[in-house]
Order: sequence, then C-alpha cells, then structure tokens
Amino acid sequence: MKFRKSIISNSKQDIACSLFLFFIIPTVFYYEIQHVLAEIHGYNYILYTHIILGCYLVFNIVVNLMHIILIDTSVFSTNELMTTSRFKTDPTAKDWNLCDKCELIVPPRSWHCDVCNVCILKRDHHCMFAGNCVGLNNNRYFMIFLLHFFIGATYSFFYNSYYIWIYRGTSFIAWFTPFKMFFPMFMMFFRSNNDWHLFLYMLIMIGSIFTGVLLVYHMKLIVKNATTHEKNKGAYDLGRAQNLKIVFGDRWLWSIFWPFAESTLPEVYWNPAESQKSR
Repeated sequence: MKFRKSIISNSKQDIACSLFLFFIIPTVFYYEIQHVLAEIHGYNYILYTHIILGCYLVFNIVVNLMHIILIDTSVFSTNELMTTSRFKTDPTAKDWNLCDKCELIVPPRSWHCDVCNVCILKRDHHCMFAGNCVGLNNNRYFMIFLLHFFIGATYSFFYNSYYIWIYRGTSFIAWFTPFKMFFPMFMMFFRSNNDWHLFLYMLIMIGSIFTGVLLVYHMKLIVKNATTHEKNKGAYDLGRAQNLKIVFGDRWLWSIFWPFAESTLPEVYWNPAESQKSR
C-alpha cells in the first residue's frame, strides 16, 4: 500500500467538501449523544450502549475516509508500467493504453483524472469529499465508508424523527415547520430556538438518502466488476465471488468490519469475462 505524496486537492470545491465532512461528522455525533439520546434515555446503560455503537460507526467512517484520502491509487502506485518497446512487441499488451496527458502506457481500465492530473488504476470516479479518485486501491474503503455512513445517518434519522415529532412534538409541530425544513430561508422569518435541530435533522436525512443511493448504485457495479466509466458493464464479469474479491480482497468479510484488516487484491483485474470463462 502506497500513500499519496500530497493530499491537498487541486480543486477548491474538494477542499470545501472535505472540511465540511470533517466538521459535520463529530458535530452530529456530539448532538446525538449529548442532546437526543441523553434526553430520551437519560444517563444509564442504554445510553452507554448507544455511545459504544456510535463510536464504532464513527471510527469506521473516519478511518475509511482517511484511507480514501491517503492511499495512492494512481498508476504510480504499481510497478507494472510498460515500456514503449514492450508495448510494441508484447501481444499481451494489446489492451494497454497510451495516455496522451500523462505520456505513459497505462494498464487496461485506467482513466485519466483532470483534477488529480494523473491516470488512476481501475478508476471509478473522483470523490470531491475525499479530494481523491476512487480506484483499484481504495475502492474497498470507499464502499465501507458509504456503508457505515449510511447506517449511522439512518440510525440518527430514525432517532431524530422520534425526538422531534413525538418526544418533543409540542415544540416542533407547527404549520411553518415543513417550510423551515425544505426552505431554510423561512428560518429568517419564523425564528425559534429549535431551528438548529431542524437544520441538523435535514442534513442527516439528506446524508442517509445520498449515501444509500450511492451504496446501491456502486454495489450493482461491483457485483458485475464494472466501473462508472465503462459502457459495457458485463465485459469483466468473472462471477459474483471473484468480483467482490477484486474490490474487497481475499478477506473481504473482515475488511467490512475492521478497516485495518489485510485483504490482498488480485494482481490482474482486467481479464475479460469471455477469456476467463473459456479456461
């Protein structure tokens, strides 16, 4: 595993999104523990159980996010770059490509990222919240980050729904509350001490929906061994079990629950589905 030499993105939008994410994660965690759960359950074993579960989720969210940011998934993270002479003479090099921007011969399924300014191995997309591309070496961490973020956001959303609409319903239920939620500008005209509760509630709901949609979308790609950029989504489909190993490694089950688990990826990830089945 190689780390990037510089983790500062060239895009100001990436930097802003990353800073927002690193601010909102501890803010929501503190809000849930100190305000919502503490007020509903009080300081007892139920609250402490939620704290343990919350710490586990936040730990996986932050550590997997840091892996997405730090890990180098560019063509320079591999020793398999091809020389021009081999590219011209080796029949196995027919699927390799010459990148006119990097001026390198890169492995199949590699794509150039204009933001990172480098070719990415098995590039899926550029993640603005991480300021890095999601590719071969960090796709596992991206998916597990999405999974735990979705669980945490959904978990918070249901508890906040109970807290706002039932437990403290008399303080929140009013004709202008939906307008405040979906049109935050209304908070300027109908101010109350509960506005920040509604603001966080909306952010949590958006986070749950957004990560849930991304999780389903990318999981559909993974089980077909496909990426966002590839038009033929079944071109590299080697079967569900092998497809999962290409992203999560040979110890994929451990990697889901523990971000530091060693899970080795296959050395070759670009074998077409037809050549694999013909063996």
